[in-house]
Amino acid sequence: MKENITHILKKVIPDFKEENFDVVFRNIGIDSIDLITIRVEIESTFGLTFLEEEWCSFATPFDIVNCIEKKKVMPILNNSIRKSIFEIKRTTEINMPQMANSGLSENWLFKEIGDIHWKGICDGLQTASSDLVDKFGDRLYATFIAISIICKPLIEFKENEVLQFKGNVTRYGENIYRTRITGNNNLNAELLTSFTKRGDKGNATLQKSVPSVTKNDINEITLPPSLQEYKLVRKKLVEEIVVAKRKFQLSAKSLFEINHSIIPYYEINGVGLLYFAAYPIISDIGELAYLKTINNAGKPKKAYFTSARKVFYFANCGSADRVIYQLNSFEEKGSQIKIQSSLYRQSDRKLMAKIFTVKERK
Repeated sequence: MKENITHILKKVIPDFKEENFDVVFRNIGIDSIDLITIRVEIESTFGLTFLEEEWCSFATPFDIVNCIEKKKVMPILNNSIRKSIFEIKRTTEINMPQMANSGLSENWLFKEIGDIHWKGICDGLQTASSDLVDKFGDRLYATFIAISIICKPLIEFKENEVLQFKGNVTRYGENIYRTRITGNNNLNAELLTSFTKRGDKGNATLQKSVPSVTKNDINEITLPPSLQEYKLVRKKLVEEIVVAKRKFQLSAKSLFEINHSIIPYYEINGVGLLYFAAYPIISDIGELAYLKTINNAGKPKKAYFTSARKVFYFANCGSADRVIYQLNSFEEKGSQIKIQSSLYRQSDRKLMAKIFTVKERK
């Protein structure tokens, strides 16, 4: 029993030691995302389901072991997870509302694939988005963990061109949902969200929870590599990230910083959170400010268009707060640039996101 739990914990925290069974989670480096992973792996290994209030009562790994021993369950031999998928399709014509700067609007694209992801979840749960609550009756929101987009440079998408999206929605446990989206014109995206609710401090403290639903048609998968990558970046346990076959060396250097004032009517979404699609916009605003500092006044301005973007989301903020844009690395090679940036909440310098971008010059 304890050996099985130790094995699961070591998969999440490689340096976990048995003497830490009585230590509270946060003191051994286990965060909210790790707890989701541990819960999913334990429920799969032992073929059981924890009640929400039961799981939330655990403070140490020993509490989990003690609970399982009381239930008198043993590991199951066949704990394979079905890998069928819940699919959603959409066709959209590129018209003026979908365009920006003579190409496809990245802001619109983020919102569109986000809506495909959100609709897929709600269809699979057979619940309207406004009705999603946990067992305590608290409203739940699908907050983004990570988004990755790879496509041809946005300038190459033309007016009246037809985009065809196909999204495959799956889940990891009851909290984390993943959608992989493919489209014509070599467009590929992956989105990860987790269900959260507001804590005592509003947008600054979002808490993980699970929806209370009677039916879930979305099938379960094993630990997604993108979630594992997110966890490694969040804990600063990885040195390199690959985006569209381009390598980024993770950096905390500050080459340039600028403060961004949030525009509530544009950047705050329908439930009062900083819109996930606003993070790339804030990054682009900071990038343009940086380019102005390095461009010669008499030199023609270069126009760059996104061809790949990977965003890791770590925190949100209120509309009254400000966001600090920080440029961590900038590399120009031929007609391409690679940009690594970070967003911080000004009020407490909390890291909100790491953003890795590849752009092509027109």
